[in-house]
Amino acid sequence: MNVIITGAAGFLGTHLTRYLLDHGYDVKGVDNYAHPIANRNWHPKLPFDVDVTDPKWLNQSIFAPEIRPTDVIVHLAATISVNLSVEQPEMAVKNNILGILNVLEACRKHDLKLVFASSCEVYGSNRWKSEAIDEEHPLNPQSPYGASKLAGEYLCRTYHKIYGLQINVTRCFNFFGPYQREDDYGAAIAIFTRRVLSGEPPIVLGDGLQTRDYTYVDDVVRAYDIAINNDFGDDPVNFCSGRETTINDLADLIVQTCYGDRRLQRSYGPARRWELRRSWGDASRAYKEFGWKPEISLEEGLRRYVAWYKEVHKL
Repeated sequence: MNVIITGAAGFLGTHLTRYLLDHGYDVKGVDNYAHPIANRNWHPKLPFDVDVTDPKWLNQSIFAPEIRPTDVIVHLAATISVNLSVEQPEMAVKNNILGILNVLEACRKHDLKLVFASSCEVYGSNRWKSEAIDEEHPLNPQSPYGASKLAGEYLCRTYHKIYGLQINVTRCFNFFGPYQREDDYGAAIAIFTRRVLSGEPPIVLGDGLQTRDYTYVDDVVRAYDIAINNDFGDDPVNFCSGRETTINDLADLIVQTCYGDRRLQRSYGPARRWELRRSWGDASRAYKEFGWKPEISLEEGLRRYVAWYKEVHKL
């Protein structure tokens, strides 16, 4: 099977590309290298420097005659930072909505299946209090990023109904692992780890009681393998651990993972108005219909991530 991955040089894209190549897929990747973790030459199968927001991408040589209707585009390319989308909403709209539109046009033109990376951000904060978020939860994004992903889902649904495209939509919760961005627009685990291993306290924004659902990236790439090879029907599928973790507890776990018994006290900063208060998911459908469940615990995932970080930074 040929698989085209957009955003192939990004965090998830690089992990997924390596996984699929290791499992015998013929992978072609595109990326505009706006925020890559891999350079343009990291793999000979991935030479395409392409921006999917440019309609000209439909005519790229990546869509060679050997591409067959049974083949798949996995659309990961996006502005993925919630914080950046708040600061620059026009960027999120352009990259995330125009990007998926052009990818859908490619699928229509070449009769390809699509796997679209949506997000748990389409749900907003959990409204069900004591129950995890399943796929029936109301949709209420709280950021331009979340809104752009929901718009992408609606475009996918429309193309499925009008043109008959097979489209699988994944809603992954907060995944993490090696190569994740650790700058101001990165994720909490990467930022906390960078600070803690530098001897600085993790800075928790708000009271730290907001919650998230963390899944290690190796489990996420297995989820995408399932999405490539199965039919989700008309409905998106959650992929998550089902475990609710406060940001306070996350910060303490990272300190413990880095230093063992040494205590590094958290410090606090101002809350962000757009941040989700409670977000954790229910992956029952993924397990019941497709046999997927996470295999790597948060603690084990943090241990692997910290070990990788120390090795890369010679700590």
